[in-house]
Amino acid sequence: MFIIKTASKRKRCIKSPNKERMLKLVKIIVDRKMLKERLSRVKDGQLIELAIIPSQNDCGDCMPAFLHFAAIHSNGTYEDLESIDESAVEVREKEIA
Repeated sequence: MFIIKTASKRKRCIKSPNKERMLKLVKIIVDRKMLKERLSRVKDGQLIELAIIPSQNDCGDCMPAFLHFAAIHSNGTYEDLESIDESAVEVREKEIA
Protein backbone atom coordinates (compact mmCIF):
# COMPACT_ATOMS: atom_id res chain seq x y z
CA MET A 1 0.00 0.00 0.00
CA PHE A 2 1.08 3.58 -0.63
CA ILE A 3 0.27 6.69 1.34
CA ILE A 4 0.15 9.84 -0.76
CA LYS A 5 0.15 13.16 1.03
CA THR A 6 -0.54 16.61 -0.36
CA ALA A 7 -0.86 20.04 1.12
CA SER A 8 -4.33 21.44 0.51
CA LYS A 9 -3.50 24.94 1.77
CA ARG A 10 -0.13 26.62 1.69
CA LYS A 11 1.06 28.65 4.63
CA ARG A 12 0.52 32.33 3.86
CA CYS A 13 -0.33 35.61 5.52
CA ILE A 14 -3.86 37.08 5.51
CA LYS A 15 -4.42 40.85 6.04
CA SER A 16 -2.06 41.02 9.01
CA PRO A 17 1.46 39.56 8.95
CA ASN A 18 0.75 38.09 12.42
CA LYS A 19 -2.15 35.93 11.20
CA GLU A 20 -1.13 32.89 9.20
CA ARG A 21 -3.00 29.96 7.75
CA MET A 22 -1.48 26.67 8.77
CA LEU A 23 -0.56 23.91 6.38
CA LYS A 24 -3.31 21.29 6.20
CA LEU A 25 -2.16 17.81 5.19
CA VAL A 26 -4.45 15.53 3.20
CA LYS A 27 -3.61 11.85 2.81
CA ILE A 28 -5.12 8.74 1.29
CA ILE A 29 -4.26 5.04 1.54
CA VAL A 30 -4.66 3.05 -1.67
CA ASP A 31 -3.91 -0.48 -2.81
CA ARG A 32 -0.46 -0.81 -4.44
CA LYS A 33 -1.68 -3.14 -7.19
CA MET A 34 -4.48 -0.75 -8.20
CA LEU A 35 -2.09 2.23 -8.12
CA LYS A 36 0.46 0.40 -10.27
CA GLU A 37 -2.25 -0.57 -12.79
CA ARG A 38 -3.39 3.07 -13.16
CA LEU A 39 0.16 4.33 -13.52
CA SER A 40 0.97 1.66 -16.14
CA ARG A 41 -1.51 3.37 -18.50
CA VAL A 42 0.72 6.45 -18.68
CA LYS A 43 3.48 6.44 -21.28
CA ASP A 44 6.98 7.81 -20.68
CA GLY A 45 7.16 11.55 -21.16
CA GLN A 46 3.52 12.18 -20.23
CA LEU A 47 2.53 14.17 -17.18
CA ILE A 48 0.32 12.63 -14.48
CA GLU A 49 -2.30 14.60 -12.59
CA LEU A 50 -3.15 13.23 -9.13
CA ALA A 51 -6.07 14.73 -7.25
CA ILE A 52 -7.06 13.66 -3.74
CA ILE A 53 -10.75 14.14 -3.08
CA PRO A 54 -11.32 13.96 0.71
CA SER A 55 -14.01 11.76 2.26
CA GLN A 56 -17.37 13.50 2.59
CA ASN A 57 -20.58 13.07 4.51
CA ASP A 58 -23.62 13.49 2.24
CA CYS A 59 -26.98 13.41 4.06
CA GLY A 60 -25.68 10.83 6.51
CA ASP A 61 -23.96 8.71 3.84
CA CYS A 62 -20.19 8.57 4.26
CA MET A 63 -18.39 8.73 0.91
CA PRO A 64 -14.77 7.48 1.01
CA ALA A 65 -11.85 9.59 -0.10
CA PHE A 66 -10.53 8.82 -3.56
CA LEU A 67 -7.48 9.44 -5.69
CA HIS A 68 -8.23 10.58 -9.25
CA PHE A 69 -5.74 10.02 -12.07
CA ALA A 70 -5.34 11.76 -15.41
CA ALA A 71 -2.64 11.74 -18.08
CA ILE A 72 -1.65 14.93 -19.84
CA HIS A 73 -0.23 14.12 -23.26
CA SER A 74 2.55 16.09 -24.95
CA ASN A 75 0.01 17.58 -27.40
CA GLY A 76 -1.96 18.98 -24.44
CA THR A 77 -4.84 16.50 -24.47
CA TYR A 78 -6.22 15.25 -21.17
CA GLU A 79 -7.00 11.55 -20.62
CA ASP A 80 -9.14 10.48 -17.66
CA LEU A 81 -7.64 7.37 -16.04
CA GLU A 82 -10.42 6.92 -13.47
CA SER A 83 -9.86 6.79 -9.72
CA ILE A 84 -9.19 4.55 -6.73
CA ASP A 85 -11.13 5.00 -3.51
CA GLU A 86 -10.15 4.07 0.03
CA SER A 87 -13.03 1.61 0.34
CA ALA A 88 -11.12 -0.72 -2.02
CA VAL A 89 -8.42 -0.99 0.68
CA GLU A 90 -11.03 -1.74 3.35
CA VAL A 91 -12.59 -4.51 1.19
CA ARG A 92 -9.17 -6.05 0.56
CA GLU A 93 -8.31 -5.96 4.29
CA LYS A 94 -11.53 -7.89 5.02
CA GLU A 95 -10.63 -10.48 2.35
CA ILE A 96 -7.18 -11.02 3.90
CA ALA A 97 -8.52 -11.35 7.47
